[in-house]
Amino acid sequence: MTQTPRLPVNAIEVRGLKKTYKGSRKSPPKTALRGVDLTVPRGSMFGLLGPNGAGKSTLINIIAGVVNKSEGTVRIWDRDIDHEARDARSALGVVPQEIVADVFFTPREALEALYRLKNLAKT
Repeated sequence: MTQTPRLPVNAIEVRGLKKTYKGSRKSPPKTALRGVDLTVPRGSMFGLLGPNGAGKSTLINIIAGVVNKSEGTVRIWDRDIDHEARDARSALGVVPQEIVADVFFTPREALEALYRLKNLAKT
């Protein structure tokens, strides 16, 4: 008899997340995130709102694995992005503010490209 896997309580857990961008000779280091904590419970939907420069894009890019964090932990469906990066990314979908579509692809071709990028089997 097979057991059904236990689903985690939270879809996303962020603890003590910090991001500091290195400075240069002309500008000092820039802290984008200072100890961010965020919990998104399983089954919920959320939006990330705030003024320009608040760190929204940095937070999303860290969660999505596009930007490296300076400190803290991020877990997606109980998968740590540092130790299970591929599994964590595969469990995440990000919808950007701007719709980015290649006008040269048909909808079918766009889906096929996505399948190839994610190494998904066609059904």
